[in-house]
Amino acid sequence: MDRDTLVDRDGWLYILSEVSSYHEPAIYKSWYATGIKTHGFVRDYGVERLGQQMTYDKFRGDWFGADKMHYAMLQGRDTRPAFWESIPLPCPKVRTGLETRYRDGHWEKLLKSGWTWV
Repeated sequence: MDRDTLVDRDGWLYILSEVSSYHEPAIYKSWYATGIKTHGFVRDYGVERLGQQMTYDKFRGDWFGADKMHYAMLQGRDTRPAFWESIPLPCPKVRTGLETRYRDGHWEKLLKSGWTWV
């Protein structure tokens, strides 16, 4: 699961980038500051733009939404996350006695036919 979303945090607009780890059961969340106050943005553009999916433009070093509006970062391509966190992904419940593992970004369980996604 990789997802970039326009969100509010403490009255400011951020791009929230969520990436699942391929090596350990965790989701990494990074908040990239836009330097835009949420109140003014919502007043000018509407609340419906909050929560929209964003796409990162590698050439420009910024994000754009479904409406094609670009959101520049404070330091351009050199922008680092203002905040980040790691959220553990617990193993989903499976039948007692089944072996489970986390591999390549998802949980798997061992059945007689072999490893399958949980």
